[in-house]
Amino acid sequence: MAPQVVIDSNIWVGGCTPDGSFPDFELDRLTLESVLSSYRAAFTKATLLELIYQLTKVPRILRNTQPRGTLVAEMANGLLETERFFEVVERIETITEDPTDNRFLEAAIASNALFILSNDKHLRRLGSFRKIPILNSREFLASSFHTSPDT
Repeated sequence: MAPQVVIDSNIWVGGCTPDGSFPDFELDRLTLESVLSSYRAAFTKATLLELIYQLTKVPRILRNTQPRGTLVAEMANGLLETERFFEVVERIETITEDPTDNRFLEAAIASNALFILSNDKHLRRLGSFRKIPILNSREFLASSFHTSPDT
């Protein structure tokens, strides 16, 4: 089975935005393609709900989709069929500036993730959490995780 990784919703949204209006959207898109071809995205209920919520907030993603929300529903169905879901095993309160960011740390611990992908400043400031590296798209593409998925 492929190693588990946790992908923050900001990477998903950046990589799914068709008009390039997010910073580093091309890097996020390349990262998503690479990660999803070699790893399995790990979710908890909270991280999947966060992803769906963030995707529905971006009209550029939904603009050409009728009825509204179909793309998000299809993506969620695909994730439900192919990715792994984990129960939170420990409540984490490491990030106090934005406590909702802790859900990605919880998902990483619950899934024994190899790494976390995020552009979030609070998560990035940690650098790693319990020896789990926290990388942005640029760092992932330059890392051995990109070239050697079995690392």
